[in-house]
Amino acid sequence: MHRLSYFSHRRALAVSVEAGGKWVRDALVAPAARVAPLFAGFPDLPLYATRPAPGAPLAVPTETLVVEGAGAAEVDWACRRLSLEVIREGRHGRVLLRAVCDAKGIGRLRHAADAARRLYRRGNVAVAHPNFLRLYRPPPAAAEAGAALADGQWALDNDGDVGIAGADVGAEAAWALTTGRRDVRVAILDDGVDLAHPYLRPAAAAERDFVADDRYGRPAGDDAHGTAVAGIVAADGPRAAGLAPGVSLVAARIARGGAHGYWLSDDFDTAEAVDWCAGEGRADILNLSWGGGPPADAITGALERAARSGRRGRGCLIVAAAGNSQSALDYPATLPGVLAVGASNPWGRRKTRRSRDGEHWWGSSHGRNLSLLAPGVSILTTDLRGRRGFSPTLVYDAFSGTSAAAPFVSAAAALVLSLHPDLPAARLRRVLEDSAVPLDGGRRSTHGHGRLDAAAALSLAAESAGD
Repeated sequence: MHRLSYFSHRRALAVSVEAGGKWVRDALVAPAARVAPLFAGFPDLPLYATRPAPGAPLAVPTETLVVEGAGAAEVDWACRRLSLEVIREGRHGRVLLRAVCDAKGIGRLRHAADAARRLYRRGNVAVAHPNFLRLYRPPPAAAEAGAALADGQWALDNDGDVGIAGADVGAEAAWALTTGRRDVRVAILDDGVDLAHPYLRPAAAAERDFVADDRYGRPAGDDAHGTAVAGIVAADGPRAAGLAPGVSLVAARIARGGAHGYWLSDDFDTAEAVDWCAGEGRADILNLSWGGGPPADAITGALERAARSGRRGRGCLIVAAAGNSQSALDYPATLPGVLAVGASNPWGRRKTRRSRDGEHWWGSSHGRNLSLLAPGVSILTTDLRGRRGFSPTLVYDAFSGTSAAAPFVSAAAALVLSLHPDLPAARLRRVLEDSAVPLDGGRRSTHGHGRLDAAAALSLAAESAGD
């Protein structure tokens, strides 16, 4: 076990890593073109990774560091005195520097972390920390259970055939008021979105690929996660409907699939995507159906900037998945400015490994920052066109996890903004939380304020607007 020390939000932080093994290497080989510049001699070198809780994502430190707020003179000093080189430049003065030294393996990782610590201590930069790759793996689906639970899209309108009648998001009552407006935009930061899908095409507003540095945010191969998330927000088709089919989508591709069912993201790219979504992408709501690993100031800073300055100063609402390990919340759902979403099942209860939905291999994570629960078990949504993705059809009936729960909240927020476009992000969040269906004992770390109710949120927003 080795420790990498650096600073995060003005506090010393130490991350423990260990040899990652063959499966970590395999997960990084598929996206080698993007990963190789982050290591010297990739893939013929030892790789290291954090040790997560069972079912939680893990982080792979690279030989690079993210720096923000450094002037040209400071970057030049860092390259000369700390043996670094610039390999990428981004928004808001963000640069990616790589260690240049004779050390190998853990020595190069320590060089990058030590350089970040020295730069931060000098006081001439706003951010300096190791650049991590993050490996995520969604919970496997139970196809038979999914087919039964998804019949009639229980999450939108639960008639009680499976679960309890009314244990849904109140879609029918919400749609009587609005199905959304196209000038309200929800950004999906994920492994790409198939915006040419017939159920999603009318909602397409903007896209960008931060993995391949391309103008299109399309997924590669079988990467269907983002398309499924997008469908929960805005699908409009005969076999699947989103909660807000009238709003628009912004697709930001920040990850791609690797071996063993994992998909991979890069902290530098993720921070770039957040800034783009809140800026050029003109998103009102950012949906983050992913999480895990140590905090990264570049990502945190970009999210705080979006929440503070997005929507022309009214702030973007940031919605993040809680995690599927049934343990502590995953970063960035831990951040106070992020609305963290856990999963509920058709019985209106928090999803756990022992809940009666049949998916015993995962449970919704929890913590003080958890805000809401929303449906996250066997959700029917959009899939990639053709034979790629989760199924050979246009839809998939067993999408599970807090990745599925978060977009229901994003969609509900979009419905509220469709009727009340000037609502500040902080007030929008309170509307969603105060209108939730309360669960046992009031607000708790296991279920937040309760279960999402989109119709009640619209009613409460209307009442508040009349005050």
